[in-house]
Amino acid sequence: MLMSLKMFTKKEKPLSLKRKVNISIGKDKPLYFIREFNEAKETLKYKHKESEYKKLIVTSTIFAVCGFLLGLLFQNILLSPVLAVGLALIPVWRVKLSRHKYDLFVADELESGLSTITSAYIRKNNLIAAVEENMENLNDPLKETMQLFLCIVNKATPSVSYGIKTIQPLIKNDIWDEWCTELIKCQSNSSLRPNLIRIVRKLSDIKMIQSDIDVEMSKCVKEFMSILFLALLGIPLVYVANSNWFTLYFTNPYGKAALLFVAVVILVCLGKLVTLMKPIRYRR
Repeated sequence: MLMSLKMFTKKEKPLSLKRKVNISIGKDKPLYFIREFNEAKETLKYKHKESEYKKLIVTSTIFAVCGFLLGLLFQNILLSPVLAVGLALIPVWRVKLSRHKYDLFVADELESGLSTITSAYIRKNNLIAAVEENMENLNDPLKETMQLFLCIVNKATPSVSYGIKTIQPLIKNDIWDEWCTELIKCQSNSSLRPNLIRIVRKLSDIKMIQSDIDVEMSKCVKEFMSILFLALLGIPLVYVANSNWFTLYFTNPYGKAALLFVAVVILVCLGKLVTLMKPIRYRR
């Protein structure tokens, strides 16, 4: 009994210096498959949809089973695990794309909302009045965040700086973080208020750059989807052209290897494309 108790109360082995260095420089990372699922989990948490993670796991499992069975249908045992992993990541990539769209939506709301609040704050020299004046023009998540700010300063504590510090981590945006930090400084030094306008202008600059990038990315996506369509369409076309060639292609080791190579290239390119569609972010 005592021995079993010691086993359960055994402390984890401390990290070695080499492991700590690798973690700090980004070399000690989990596998790509695990990283994608962790990022999807963080995305759902950020969007307050943590309950959908179990649904994501179930969907990915179903996709993985379908991919494995598809490989067996092609009589290619090496293709089965590749399709299983690739198809399992499709729901995860869908969540990542939704995070990219959500970040763009948040950036647009911050651009319009912070601009009006900043202008009103400089004009009135009263942040609470500026927020209350523009509350009807705001949309979530900024509206919800500012409602919390008003609730804190009107009911909990009159400290504006405390209210800003409370809402600062609620929106994951570097310019929002910089705006809140500068806003806190303005509470003790009103001469810094013009800096808020300079910070808000960064959102407009990033939006212009993002629009140019989106145009180029849309061309790349169209080209990729066209090539993907032709590559997948080639399989049934071989069967329609000559069924004997089709049978030889899927039973010959060289044909199986070629099909495996095509599947790996498509999945790798698809994952890279999802990563490249991530919106640009301002870094201080």
